[in-house]
Amino acid sequence: IQMRKRKPVKPTVGVLMIDVKQVAARCGLGVSTVWKLASKNSQGFPSPVVINARCKRWRTADIESWVKGLA
Repeated sequence: IQMRKRKPVKPTVGVLMIDVKQVAARCGLGVSTVWKLASKNSQGFPSPVVINARCKRWRTADIESWVKGLA
């Protein structure tokens, strides 16, 4: 049986949650620095949302507002 190719689905609302690599890229930081800031909650860095024991994500709006607050 041959499978049909699916068309890629683009989110209409935008990306609401991002992982640590995406946070690091948006903030211009290293991944380990993001984890340090998140664990100490220093400089007003947003806390991640715990999805499960091995999955944590940040709200895109929280990260963007933190970056704007640095300027």
